[in-house]
Amino acid sequence: MRSDSLASLTRETGLKVVRGDPARKAEATKVAAEHHHYLMPTINVSDSALKFTHVLYNLSSPGSPNIEMDEHTFLVNRERAVDYLNSLDKDPEHRIKVQIVSARAYHSLFMHNMCIHPTPDELEDFSTPDFTIYNAGQFPCNRYTHYMTTSSSIDLNLDRKEMVILGTQYAGEMKKGLFGVMHYLMPKRNILSLHSSNNMGKDGDVALFFELSGIGKTTLSTDHNKLLIGDDEHC
Repeated sequence: MRSDSLASLTRETGLKVVRGDPARKAEATKVAAEHHHYLMPTINVSDSALKFTHVLYNLSSPGSPNIEMDEHTFLVNRERAVDYLNSLDKDPEHRIKVQIVSARAYHSLFMHNMCIHPTPDELEDFSTPDFTIYNAGQFPCNRYTHYMTTSSSIDLNLDRKEMVILGTQYAGEMKKGLFGVMHYLMPKRNILSLHSSNNMGKDGDVALFFELSGIGKTTLSTDHNKLLIGDDEHC
């Protein structure tokens, strides 16, 4: 593992990996230099030519890609990761309270994993939800009702702030319906909502990938040279 924190501040080549016992090599060189001292020329070297180099001794077995790391470097990387994770959060001003009513535990578990969990204090003050989803996907809709063409129906009523699911047990319908609500509400608050994946390059350039679900947004946005911002819906 290579750590930028161990790279030399004055060299662009970064750290070096040395195999064997450097002390023994240095001792052998010193003995040889003393033995042939009369043959060695005198070289004047200015301080400006000196460059600091961090050297790591790889104690792993030969051919192993693993490089031993000291605890200081581990803590530097840990602090960097924690600082980044602490900067990520959901904006409480732009959340909505959602109630899920479902016949299957699987659907409730899906949305429990998908949505932000309210704290105990927030649950006590939950009152009326901003949006309610009624998932009766195991039960078909009445095909003889007006506008029904199949036994499946996903209905979204923004005036009533409700969603009704009949005839399909695809759990993603709840997520898609909820994103549709956010897609309607957020632009009214001057917040852009996107059904896209996106990543960011080293220079801060951002790429957006717009497509339907299952087409390949996540695959296209995954690049080892870029930072993945997100792979699906965003506000």
